[in-house]
Amino acid sequence: MSASAPPAPAAAASPTASAAALARAAALGAKLRALRAQLRRVAAMYGVVRVLLLLLGLLVASFALDRLLELPLGFRAVLVALAVVALAAASWSWLVQPVLRASRLDDDEAALLVERHFALRDELISAVQLARALGRGGEGQQGPDGVAALAPSWSPVLVGQVVAAAADHTSRLDFREAIERSGLRRSGIALLLAFALLGGAAAWRPAESWIWLQRMVLLRPVPWPRAVELEVAMEPPSGVVARGDDLVVTARALRGNPVQVELVPQLRAGGATEALPMVETRGVWRVVLSNLNEPLSFYVRGGDYTSPRFEVQVRPRPQLEELRVWVEYPEYTGLADTPPERPLPDGNLKVPVGSVVRYEARASRPLVAAAVRFGNEAAVAVRAPASLARDAGGAPRLLAGSFAVLDSTSWAFDLTSTDGFRSELAAQYALRVIPDRLPEVRLTEPARNKEVTPGAVVPLAAQLRDDYGLRAAALVYARLGAGARSGPAGAGEEAAERGAEPAEAAGIERRVPLALEATEAGADSPVPAEAAAAPPVQAVVAHRFELEPLGLRPGERVLYWIEAVDTRASAPDTTSVEPAQRGSSQRYQLQVVSPVDLERVLQGRIKRVRDELVQLARAQGASRAELLALAQGLAGASAPSAEQRRQLTYAELDQRRVEQRLGRAASEIGEIADEMAYNRVGAEGEDAWLRGIEAELTELGRGPAAEASRLLQAERQRERPEAAGLSQAAALAERVVARLEDIVRRLEKWDEYNEVLRELRDLIQMQDRIMEQTRQRARADLGR
Repeated sequence: MSASAPPAPAAAASPTASAAALARAAALGAKLRALRAQLRRVAAMYGVVRVLLLLLGLLVASFALDRLLELPLGFRAVLVALAVVALAAASWSWLVQPVLRASRLDDDEAALLVERHFALRDELISAVQLARALGRGGEGQQGPDGVAALAPSWSPVLVGQVVAAAADHTSRLDFREAIERSGLRRSGIALLLAFALLGGAAAWRPAESWIWLQRMVLLRPVPWPRAVELEVAMEPPSGVVARGDDLVVTARALRGNPVQVELVPQLRAGGATEALPMVETRGVWRVVLSNLNEPLSFYVRGGDYTSPRFEVQVRPRPQLEELRVWVEYPEYTGLADTPPERPLPDGNLKVPVGSVVRYEARASRPLVAAAVRFGNEAAVAVRAPASLARDAGGAPRLLAGSFAVLDSTSWAFDLTSTDGFRSELAAQYALRVIPDRLPEVRLTEPARNKEVTPGAVVPLAAQLRDDYGLRAAALVYARLGAGARSGPAGAGEEAAERGAEPAEAAGIERRVPLALEATEAGADSPVPAEAAAAPPVQAVVAHRFELEPLGLRPGERVLYWIEAVDTRASAPDTTSVEPAQRGSSQRYQLQVVSPVDLERVLQGRIKRVRDELVQLARAQGASRAELLALAQGLAGASAPSAEQRRQLTYAELDQRRVEQRLGRAASEIGEIADEMAYNRVGAEGEDAWLRGIEAELTELGRGPAAEASRLLQAERQRERPEAAGLSQAAALAERVVARLEDIVRRLEKWDEYNEVLRELRDLIQMQDRIMEQTRQRARADLGR
């Protein structure tokens, strides 16, 4: 405690003086308490004004930011949260803490505040502290504020005088003037001006103020008004498209007339985006997002307008994940149906006509509808339309049905998923029908028109094939030409015993059943069809067609062919089905000639073979000479020249031609021998003699001639052909020439012998004709 003069010695205290001093001190304390209350009010007002100014600033800032940038909802929510935090922090710093500090202010701090403002030179603070010490009484006591009671040597009277002097000096002072209010006044004026400006702006633009309130306070998605406003639409409107489909986006101007409108896409995967210009037509801007395969979002901008972001979902169309097929084959095919435990995994089918196809499938997505569409509805007969069923998870993804196949077509699944996507060709398959074709019949012997004698036994052979199985086959023939006769007595019975039928009028078809011999793939040899486990798919027939029972005459013809029927026939008889359902071979004719005429024809063919062998011997001899010359040239050369190699190549080709011509000659001789045998012409043993010639020619072609060809080929392939190899080939060629010349000599002798026989036959025939003419003339003369 300080005072203007040291205290006087203590005197006896007067109770009246002490009470008066305390009364004056109480008046000072009341004024200080009023000061502290005023300080709290000023701190609160100042804090409120500053917080309100901050609030108004935040409002103005948020309005400007949102109006210029049109902040998205999330960003606005963050700004609101930051504003609340800022206001809370400002309220604590500018309002709560100053008020608390003012509430904790004591008399000493209040007195010091007054001292500093009025420059009292510690008079007031001393009076306050002395009055508090005087009020405690008791010597040597110390209060909780650390101020001791009056010392015993101090006079209460003097203390009372100090307090009274301070009270008198400050009685005319207003302690509230010590409070600094200039900042509060300035802040208040600023607050009033801010409220006036904001109120005027709100009254001037109430619509925008209301939009700001909804956007920043209520956080509603209300757009700001612009010079340009667009209405954006999508097709489909839901924004959910099937994978691979297109999305059409249109924008129509509700306000303004933008120069350019563009769509800005953003892939979900974070891919780069590039604005797509939209094309304007009659006030509507349009763009197509083609072949969408992943989800995306986009917004449309034009002028000062930017639309909200639109989300596009991409979902797959329904597809088939699994298909199981069972085929029930028609009975006539003899095929086993598809086992229930081993269904076919593919819908591409090749089935016989009349087959029934049963299917079960599973779709990739839940379905609301499913159907099977056919390329040609008339090609099938639907037995059970596609029906939906639920899988183990309860989703309608399973479908099943069946249909009968009548013709080739395509079939596909038409699926519609629960989200409305349709796959008209969820899976498409080919359905190829194997028609029940007629059996294929091919005559292999004789397989051409031939000249035969009336007593010939013609060997016939044919190969038969059917898709599913052969049932029966028959030889069909008919006599052609006028004047046909039944033949000698008993001929019909004899023919019946041989399996033929008696001759009848010309043009009537007759049938001879033929035995089928199965030739299935892998079989070692043909087996009778009756012994096969199932009707054979492939078979051969063989038959000796005897013409003698038919009583044919030279000049007549026999038309013949072979028919076959498949397993659709009700009986093993070619006539058990209509002619249109019978397989037939090509038709051939047998021209009936006299044995003498046929023998003359065959003799002419033998002469042609002989002439061919003569030319062949000459060609082989010339080839031998060339080989010897070539061998001689190679013997003294270090390497063959290009010309020598060319000659060697030609020599090999010539030798192979000799080999082929020998084979053709042997085949022709064998055929002549066969025709002699089954036509019963020529001298006894003549056909056997010709078969010996055939065997010789065959052995010659496959032996020396073929060996010479192989030697020449080996030498040609050598880098340096050897003369020894060519000489060996020339020796083989010489053997071929010698054998050919021998065969030619034998054929010439045979021809001379047959020439004598032919002349004798001609004389006999001439004598017979003369005698027949004589008898006829005699009968005619006697009849007159």
